[in-house]
Amino acid sequence: GATDIKTFSTTAFRSVEFTIQATQGSAYQSVKGLLIHDGTNTWINTYSDLKTGSDIFSVQATISGTTLKLQVNTTTSTSTVYKGTYSAIAI
Repeated sequence: GATDIKTFSTTAFRSVEFTIQATQGSAYQSVKGLLIHDGTNTWINTYSDLKTGSDIFSVQATISGTTLKLQVNTTTSTSTVYKGTYSAIAI
């Protein structure tokens, strides 16, 4: 299932630029993208995805109430460490 990696208020922020890095043993993946919402729906575009082998994760976004959730789906059950940078633009 999806894991929340970062949350934002839908009443405070409209769009987010993000870079998420995953480490899974000696495998690595870094994904850069943009996210925007209208208060009900989300749209996400990843435009850079670098990895040392197979995919470790994919990215998605959902809204729950007034919370925008940036989420990752880990592709295996192997322990994974996530780090990221986020730049959100106010409404």
